[in-house]
Amino acid sequence: MYCGDENTLLEDLVSAGDKIKVAEGGKGGKGNINFATSTNQAPRIATEGKEGETKNLNLIFSPKADIVIIGPPNSGKSSLIACITGASPKIADYPFTTRNPHLWTHIHEFSRYIFMDTAPLIPESVELIKTLSRRAKTFLIVLDCTQLEKKNGGKIILKEFEEYVEKDPRKRIAYVLTKTDKEKENPTLATRYPVFPVSVKEEEGIEELKEFLFNKN
Repeated sequence: MYCGDENTLLEDLVSAGDKIKVAEGGKGGKGNINFATSTNQAPRIATEGKEGETKNLNLIFSPKADIVIIGPPNSGKSSLIACITGASPKIADYPFTTRNPHLWTHIHEFSRYIFMDTAPLIPESVELIKTLSRRAKTFLIVLDCTQLEKKNGGKIILKEFEEYVEKDPRKRIAYVLTKTDKEKENPTLATRYPVFPVSVKEEEGIEELKEFLFNKN
Protein backbone atom coordinates (compact mmCIF):
# COMPACT_ATOMS: atom_id res chain seq x y z
CA MET A 1 0.00 0.00 0.00
CA TYR A 2 1.41 3.36 -1.09
CA CYS A 3 0.48 6.92 -0.24
CA GLY A 4 -0.73 8.25 -3.57
CA ASP A 5 0.36 11.85 -2.99
CA GLU A 6 3.98 10.97 -2.24
CA ASN A 7 4.18 7.43 -3.68
CA THR A 8 5.86 6.23 -0.48
CA LEU A 9 5.36 2.72 0.90
CA LEU A 10 3.05 2.69 3.93
CA GLU A 11 2.92 -1.04 4.62
CA ASP A 12 3.50 -4.37 2.91
CA LEU A 13 0.42 -6.44 3.73
CA VAL A 14 1.55 -10.03 3.30
CA SER A 15 -0.73 -12.34 5.31
CA ALA A 16 -4.51 -12.65 5.61
CA GLY A 17 -5.78 -10.38 8.37
CA ASP A 18 -2.91 -7.88 8.18
CA LYS A 19 -4.13 -4.37 8.99
CA ILE A 20 -2.80 -0.86 8.81
CA LYS A 21 -4.15 2.48 10.00
CA VAL A 22 -3.84 4.87 7.10
CA ALA A 23 -5.81 7.88 8.34
CA GLU A 24 -7.43 9.32 11.44
CA GLY A 25 -11.19 9.06 11.53
CA GLY A 26 -13.48 11.94 12.34
CA LYS A 27 -14.83 12.78 15.78
CA GLY A 28 -18.56 13.13 16.28
CA GLY A 29 -20.03 16.20 17.91
CA LYS A 30 -22.45 16.29 20.81
CA GLY A 31 -26.18 16.69 20.26
CA ASN A 32 -28.47 18.69 22.52
CA ILE A 33 -29.39 15.58 24.56
CA ASN A 34 -25.93 15.73 26.08
CA PHE A 35 -26.72 19.14 27.56
CA ALA A 36 -30.22 18.36 28.87
CA THR A 37 -30.93 19.02 32.55
CA SER A 38 -33.90 18.59 34.85
CA THR A 39 -34.86 22.18 34.27
CA ASN A 40 -33.98 22.32 30.55
CA GLN A 41 -35.20 19.20 28.77
CA ALA A 42 -34.64 20.55 25.25
CA PRO A 43 -31.55 22.74 25.23
CA ARG A 44 -30.73 24.49 22.00
CA ILE A 45 -27.05 23.69 22.34
CA ALA A 46 -24.85 21.34 20.29
CA THR A 47 -21.19 21.03 19.33
CA GLU A 48 -19.85 20.33 15.86
CA GLY A 49 -17.78 17.25 15.10
CA LYS A 50 -14.34 17.18 13.50
CA GLU A 51 -13.69 15.84 10.02
CA GLY A 52 -11.38 12.88 9.53
CA GLU A 53 -8.30 12.77 7.32
CA THR A 54 -8.54 12.33 3.58
CA LYS A 55 -5.75 10.53 1.74
CA ASN A 56 -5.14 9.16 -1.74
CA LEU A 57 -3.89 5.57 -1.59
CA ASN A 58 -2.46 3.21 -4.20
CA LEU A 59 -3.11 -0.49 -3.64
CA ILE A 60 -0.71 -2.64 -5.68
CA PHE A 61 -1.08 -6.41 -5.96
CA SER A 62 2.29 -8.14 -5.61
CA PRO A 63 2.13 -11.95 -5.44
CA LYS A 64 4.53 -13.92 -3.24
CA ALA A 65 6.51 -15.63 -6.00
CA ASP A 66 9.82 -17.24 -5.07
CA ILE A 67 11.29 -17.45 -8.57
CA VAL A 68 10.54 -15.02 -11.38
CA ILE A 69 11.21 -15.98 -15.01
CA ILE A 70 11.81 -13.01 -17.28
CA GLY A 71 13.11 -12.69 -20.81
CA PRO A 72 12.51 -11.27 -24.30
CA PRO A 73 9.75 -12.61 -26.56
CA ASN A 74 10.21 -16.19 -27.80
CA SER A 75 13.16 -16.90 -25.48
CA GLY A 76 11.74 -20.20 -24.20
CA LYS A 77 10.46 -19.14 -20.77
CA SER A 78 7.30 -21.27 -20.86
CA SER A 79 9.16 -24.35 -22.11
CA LEU A 80 11.69 -23.95 -19.32
CA ILE A 81 8.98 -23.71 -16.64
CA ALA A 82 7.24 -26.79 -18.04
CA CYS A 83 10.50 -28.73 -17.93
CA ILE A 84 11.34 -27.72 -14.35
CA THR A 85 7.92 -27.85 -12.72
CA GLY A 86 5.84 -30.19 -14.89
CA ALA A 87 3.33 -27.37 -15.42
CA SER A 88 1.44 -26.90 -18.68
CA PRO A 89 1.86 -23.29 -19.81
CA LYS A 90 0.93 -22.34 -23.35
CA ILE A 91 3.88 -23.13 -25.60
CA ALA A 92 4.15 -22.14 -29.27
CA ASP A 93 6.85 -21.27 -31.77
CA TYR A 94 5.97 -17.59 -32.02
CA PRO A 95 6.61 -14.53 -29.81
CA PHE A 96 4.26 -13.22 -27.11
CA THR A 97 2.80 -16.63 -26.31
CA THR A 98 2.63 -15.47 -22.68
CA ARG A 99 0.77 -12.17 -22.61
CA ASN A 100 -0.06 -12.01 -18.90
CA PRO A 101 1.85 -13.17 -15.79
CA HIS A 102 1.11 -16.70 -14.55
CA LEU A 103 1.93 -18.43 -11.26
CA TRP A 104 3.02 -22.07 -11.07
CA THR A 105 3.65 -24.13 -7.93
CA HIS A 106 6.36 -26.78 -7.67
CA ILE A 107 7.14 -29.11 -4.74
CA HIS A 108 10.79 -30.04 -4.30
CA GLU A 109 11.89 -32.18 -1.35
CA PHE A 110 8.80 -31.22 0.70
CA SER A 111 9.31 -27.48 0.06
CA ARG A 112 6.93 -25.43 -2.06
CA TYR A 113 8.24 -22.98 -4.65
CA ILE A 114 6.09 -20.52 -6.57
CA PHE A 115 7.26 -19.63 -10.08
CA MET A 116 6.06 -16.55 -11.92
CA ASP A 117 6.11 -16.57 -15.70
CA THR A 118 6.02 -12.91 -16.71
CA ALA A 119 5.00 -11.17 -19.88
CA PRO A 120 7.88 -10.69 -22.37
CA LEU A 121 10.57 -8.27 -21.22
CA ILE A 122 10.00 -5.24 -23.44
CA PRO A 123 10.14 -1.53 -22.50
CA GLU A 124 6.38 -1.35 -21.96
CA SER A 125 6.36 -4.22 -19.44
CA VAL A 126 9.43 -3.44 -17.30
CA GLU A 127 7.65 -1.46 -14.58
CA LEU A 128 4.82 -4.01 -14.30
CA ILE A 129 7.33 -6.86 -13.92
CA LYS A 130 9.21 -4.93 -11.24
CA THR A 131 6.00 -4.36 -9.30
CA LEU A 132 4.77 -7.95 -9.50
CA SER A 133 8.16 -9.41 -8.60
CA ARG A 134 8.89 -7.15 -5.64
CA ARG A 135 8.73 -10.02 -3.11
CA ALA A 136 10.67 -12.56 -5.20
CA LYS A 137 14.12 -13.73 -4.13
CA THR A 138 15.42 -15.34 -7.35
CA PHE A 139 15.31 -13.94 -10.89
CA LEU A 140 16.05 -16.02 -13.95
CA ILE A 141 16.72 -14.04 -17.11
CA VAL A 142 16.05 -16.38 -20.02
CA LEU A 143 17.76 -15.67 -23.35
CA ASP A 144 17.66 -17.56 -26.63
CA CYS A 145 21.33 -18.43 -27.25
CA THR A 146 20.78 -18.29 -31.03
CA GLN A 147 19.86 -14.61 -30.73
CA LEU A 148 22.71 -13.37 -28.52
CA GLU A 149 24.66 -11.75 -31.34
CA LYS A 150 21.73 -9.78 -32.70
CA LYS A 151 21.90 -6.09 -31.86
CA ASN A 152 18.77 -4.66 -30.30
CA GLY A 153 17.63 -2.60 -27.32
CA GLY A 154 17.38 -5.68 -25.13
CA LYS A 155 20.75 -5.14 -23.45
CA ILE A 156 19.63 -1.75 -22.13
CA ILE A 157 16.50 -3.28 -20.58
CA LEU A 158 18.51 -6.14 -19.03
CA LYS A 159 20.99 -3.67 -17.53
CA GLU A 160 18.11 -1.69 -16.03
CA PHE A 161 16.67 -4.85 -14.51
CA GLU A 162 20.03 -5.92 -13.10
CA GLU A 163 20.35 -2.56 -11.36
CA TYR A 164 16.85 -2.95 -9.93
CA VAL A 165 17.64 -6.39 -8.45
CA GLU A 166 21.01 -5.27 -7.08
CA LYS A 167 19.32 -2.72 -4.82
CA ASP A 168 18.14 -5.56 -2.56
CA PRO A 169 21.00 -7.76 -1.25
CA ARG A 170 18.51 -10.55 -0.47
CA LYS A 171 17.74 -11.06 -4.15
CA ARG A 172 19.82 -13.11 -6.59
CA ILE A 173 19.93 -13.24 -10.34
CA ALA A 174 21.10 -15.75 -12.96
CA TYR A 175 21.01 -16.09 -16.73
CA VAL A 176 19.64 -19.11 -18.59
CA LEU A 177 20.72 -19.59 -22.22
CA THR A 178 18.10 -21.75 -23.92
CA LYS A 179 18.00 -23.75 -27.17
CA THR A 180 21.65 -24.84 -26.91
CA ASP A 181 20.78 -27.88 -29.06
CA LYS A 182 20.64 -25.48 -32.02
CA GLU A 183 24.25 -24.35 -31.51
CA LYS A 184 27.39 -26.33 -32.35
CA GLU A 185 29.37 -24.84 -29.45
CA ASN A 186 28.37 -24.06 -25.89
CA PRO A 187 27.19 -20.42 -25.80
CA THR A 188 28.81 -17.91 -23.45
CA LEU A 189 27.65 -14.64 -21.95
CA ALA A 190 29.80 -11.86 -20.52
CA THR A 191 28.27 -11.24 -17.11
CA ARG A 192 29.24 -11.50 -13.44
CA TYR A 193 26.12 -13.53 -12.69
CA PRO A 194 25.77 -17.33 -12.92
CA VAL A 195 25.03 -18.57 -16.45
CA PHE A 196 23.24 -21.87 -17.19
CA PRO A 197 23.21 -23.10 -20.81
CA VAL A 198 20.26 -25.49 -21.19
CA SER A 199 18.40 -27.45 -23.80
CA VAL A 200 14.83 -28.24 -22.89
CA LYS A 201 14.52 -30.48 -25.94
CA GLU A 202 17.52 -32.60 -24.92
CA GLU A 203 17.00 -32.00 -21.17
CA GLU A 204 20.60 -30.85 -20.85
CA GLY A 205 21.70 -28.47 -18.09
CA ILE A 206 18.35 -28.71 -16.28
CA GLU A 207 19.65 -30.54 -13.20
CA GLU A 208 22.40 -27.95 -12.65
CA LEU A 209 19.81 -25.19 -12.90
CA LYS A 210 17.52 -26.97 -10.42
CA GLU A 211 20.38 -27.29 -7.95
CA PHE A 212 20.87 -23.53 -8.12
CA LEU A 213 17.15 -22.76 -7.76
CA PHE A 214 16.42 -25.09 -4.88
CA ASN A 215 19.61 -24.61 -2.91
CA LYS A 216 18.58 -22.82 0.30
CA ASN A 217 22.12 -21.94 1.37
